[in-house]
Amino acid sequence: MPIKEYISGEKGVIAVYVDERNQSDVIDFLENLAESDQKKVIHLFDLFCRQGRIWNEEKFKKEEGPIWAFKSFQVRILCAFLPGRRKPSVLLLHGLHKKADKLSRSDLDKAQLMFGNILKSI
Repeated sequence: MPIKEYISGEKGVIAVYVDERNQSDVIDFLENLAESDQKKVIHLFDLFCRQGRIWNEEKFKKEEGPIWAFKSFQVRILCAFLPGRRKPSVLLLHGLHKKADKLSRSDLDKAQLMFGNILKSI
């Protein structure tokens, strides 16, 4: 399972998983967001890459286990830190529109399963 750098900065990296067709579900999700939502999420990614972390829990929060979330209003991008990297690196796993107060169990499970499978392959 190839991991591809998506955005890189002085202190952090945002990466995505790409399949055998060089496609990424989370990139497809991002590209289908409204332009205003895209800009807000990309701003969060850029901030992470410049600082190596986002301390504001309203924008970047640990959800459960290894799963974290970039948060912009109702948009959530679930991710996890990649181990053994020179600078903080997160792998984007799953994008969604959050409709309830808490993330659904199925969304968390999907991200955890995907991250576990990717870790086994690297």
